[in-house]
Amino acid sequence: MQVIDNNIYFEARKWGHFHKFVQNEHCTVKLLEIKKGQSISYQYHKYRSEQWYIIKGRVVVTKGIETSILIPNMVTTIQVGEKHKMEGLDDSLVLEISRGHFDESDIVRL
Repeated sequence: MQVIDNNIYFEARKWGHFHKFVQNEHCTVKLLEIKKGQSISYQYHKYRSEQWYIIKGRVVVTKGIETSILIPNMVTTIQVGEKHKMEGLDDSLVLEISRGHFDESDIVRL
């Protein structure tokens, strides 16, 4: 087993492999469908961190003043209080795992 990013584990098996994102933690898991050319608001959260795992498509992720393009099987972590945004370069599917107190109203839009 190998740690990839902030407690994401990867393990090869004879049938293929798996990624383990969460084990015995309080969390909220969502699938985000981001349309090509659309983005979530530039925002931060006071009470939760997030991990985004790209399943399909390409997205531009902004964290603070840094931007990067993520493609399938890439992951990024958003820390509590970190300003962030995601825009779809394609129609995209993103697994979002939130840790900490989850409440949809914990979005501070900038």
